[in-house]
Amino acid sequence: MGTDDQKSNNNSLNQKDSSSTQKNDSIIFPPTLENFTTLKFRGSDTLCISKLVRDLQIEGYSSDRYLIRVNGKNTKTRKIESIVGNNVTAIVDGYIRTLVSKNILSGKEFDVGGSNATKELIAADSIEFFIERSLYKELIQKANLTYLAFYKPGLEVSESLLKKLFEAEHIDSAIAIAKHLDSIISVEILTKYFENHDFTTDKRELICEAFRSLEKTCAHNDYFSFVTVLNLGDFISDNYKSPEYVNPVIYCIESLGYVSAHSERSKGYVRNFLSILLMENMEFLHKHIVWAALSTLKTSLNKDINVSEIRRRVEENFPGDHILLQLTIDMDRKLKLFKGIL
Repeated sequence: MGTDDQKSNNNSLNQKDSSSTQKNDSIIFPPTLENFTTLKFRGSDTLCISKLVRDLQIEGYSSDRYLIRVNGKNTKTRKIESIVGNNVTAIVDGYIRTLVSKNILSGKEFDVGGSNATKELIAADSIEFFIERSLYKELIQKANLTYLAFYKPGLEVSESLLKKLFEAEHIDSAIAIAKHLDSIISVEILTKYFENHDFTTDKRELICEAFRSLEKTCAHNDYFSFVTVLNLGDFISDNYKSPEYVNPVIYCIESLGYVSAHSERSKGYVRNFLSILLMENMEFLHKHIVWAALSTLKTSLNKDINVSEIRRRVEENFPGDHILLQLTIDMDRKLKLFKGIL
């Protein structure tokens, strides 16, 4: 028999999905979760789970051996939804980390982004990954996937465990625990990883994105917030022209918005830093770096930001790009609301 948690999950999975528009009583999945292992990710873990799905695809594992349950906001209706999907695939392309799946009740395809997603249908608060137990046991034997064990719900983690994983150089597992704990030791260890120049680009991407998970600690400690944005800013300044570091730079820019969110000093730095990056260096920037910078800057706007000049530079360097142009339009409208013009 399954555990109480498994029974609860089973009941939830077999409920009719409120987002479905078609009735399909022939689909009941799964009848029990006894043969499945549950992994739970946060909305900020989109890179990690997208890479997991991508690796499963590359290894040739059948997509009918795993499915997802997404809890989050429908970006079109603004309603909270919970959708179970199968046939899961992933798109990992710079600023885009998207899961694509089929609603098991309606059969309709839907896409999922992180907690701040606007392009995808669902902005995820959490993503549960249900994977055949036999497949899970096979995967965690692989050196690059042992970290999956630390995404199992209810697993007790501690700072002492994080230190042991760090000292043993179990990088992926240490990153997973650091994100889960969101503590001062998390900041310190991720910063040590961040300053290590020997990592592969793939590992550096995970490290840079992991800083998104430190919002709580930075909210309660202005010093760590400011030091972290300075470190992220230095990395961006040193690498924004390098094709090899496009993705790490994107994830650093994204993380700036999270670690500065509750500190006026940090937000002031981020506003100034990103404004200069966009206005003085746009001709050197990859489109997705501009996309990330505009999205992050939009969250910390004030009247000192020259949105008109940023928009002019976007039109000059990325003519006809609807996504970037729309972001500048949204920023301009938000700024006018601040000023009481609208």
